[in-house]
Amino acid sequence: MLGKMLRIVFGAIGVLTGYTIADTVLMNLLAPGEPGLKVIIYLSSCLVFGTLMFYFTGLLFNVFTRFFGKAESSVSNVTFYEVVIGTMGLVVGLIVANLASIPFRGLPIAGNAISILLNIGLGIGGIYFAISRKDEINLDAFRKKKNGDGSKILDSCVLIDGRIIDIIKSGFLEGRIMVPNFIVKELQAMADSQDQTKRSKGRRGLEVLEAMVKELEFAEVVETEFDETGQETDVKLLKYSGKSKCRIITTDYNLNKVAAVMGISVLNLNELAQAVKKMAFPGEKFYLNISKEGKENGQGIGYLDDGAMVIVENGREHIGKERQVTVTSITQTSAGRLIFARIE
Repeated sequence: MLGKMLRIVFGAIGVLTGYTIADTVLMNLLAPGEPGLKVIIYLSSCLVFGTLMFYFTGLLFNVFTRFFGKAESSVSNVTFYEVVIGTMGLVVGLIVANLASIPFRGLPIAGNAISILLNIGLGIGGIYFAISRKDEINLDAFRKKKNGDGSKILDSCVLIDGRIIDIIKSGFLEGRIMVPNFIVKELQAMADSQDQTKRSKGRRGLEVLEAMVKELEFAEVVETEFDETGQETDVKLLKYSGKSKCRIITTDYNLNKVAAVMGISVLNLNELAQAVKKMAFPGEKFYLNISKEGKENGQGIGYLDDGAMVIVENGREHIGKERQVTVTSITQTSAGRLIFARIE
């Protein structure tokens, strides 16, 4: 309805513009005493400009509707730094436009039109140039990364892992949880794979995602401009996270390292699991089920509830039994903690 009203209004403006141009420009080119030709020129000018305004108003309305629809979905990702840079570009563009329009101001009718077009074109051009060169402009006082208001992006490996459900239920996560559409497509491709292992992982990830979206109402699937690109999923994830200024939740060690190099914040569930494991201290005593023998003579091995390995010095003869052990030392390795103990 709004589009039709705008077309009618601007069509009427086009008719008036056509009449004005015919009266001020075209009539001066005709010899006096030709009333019939004057009427034809007036009608033709009004019809042409009215039709052009009516038609182009519809096109512009559709363009602006699509533009502002996309802008509304992405405006929350704009930082204050980008607003400042864009404003500076607009001001510079308008200054250049006004200087460039000085020679055209003396022209009748066309002078104002040229001035307006220069202001619009150079103003938008100034904004685009400033934003595209924002990394080369040093305004460190304003340039602060936006953390997306606590928003986080889930990697596919987290959905396949499944522990995210328990973490959400515990209340330790807050803020908006987003799953890009290209992550969903990756899980779907895995679920349709001929490989049994991949198929099981893909279905597991989709089940966890469904629980998060429908049951827990704690996540949402979002469309991105990277969905249809042929890049690898990790590359898309890093680019989208860098653009949206959101943290990535993952269990991928390599992705964690690459993100650190790129300055992208990551929450690694494996690191969280290591951090919340129960601590053991030298001299502490507890009961342990010794399940198998160790590599060295006389050693027995048992495991705590969190999976930490306990190497018992004299525990080989107690395999299959629960015994009280005393912690002697603790060693941290890349694979986790190793706890050394002995049976008193």
